[in-house]
Amino acid sequence: MRFTTIAVATLSVVAAGCTRASPSTLSPSATRTVGDSLIALDSTMNYAVDNLDCAKGMSYAGDERPLFISGGHVVETHEQLLKACQELVAPRTGAQYVARSVTAHMLSPNAGYVVRDGEYIVHMRSGETRTEHLSMTTIWSRQGGAWKMVHLHESAIRR
Repeated sequence: MRFTTIAVATLSVVAAGCTRASPSTLSPSATRTVGDSLIALDSTMNYAVDNLDCAKGMSYAGDERPLFISGGHVVETHEQLLKACQELVAPRTGAQYVARSVTAHMLSPNAGYVVRDGEYIVHMRSGETRTEHLSMTTIWSRQGGAWKMVHLHESAIRR
């Protein structure tokens, strides 16, 4: 019986330590406000890239490693991501993201993530239009008083 009590107490402590960090220092109103700010930053970053302005889009990115993962392709640094972005948009005339859902989740007052899910329509210089279902998760961290995207993961299914 003593072993069972110790085991249950130990499991309770371990389980409590494994729960997600709570933005407990933010009120529900502040949590919504910060989440809305992260969605706006995420949207602005993506809109810049969709309009072929990689420099502006990447100005929201930090330099964490790895910074970007897509389809098994890993980009380590901000400089590499900027170059990859420029190569990606070179054959395009633009793109639009038609979101089905966009949500923000706060992990702490200084960290959160945005998940967007929807259709991505890419217009090529060749006249071709490509459509894919695209889900993206961006992780944001407050660094030096400014929010920076510190990781981007995306998954796409071509239509």
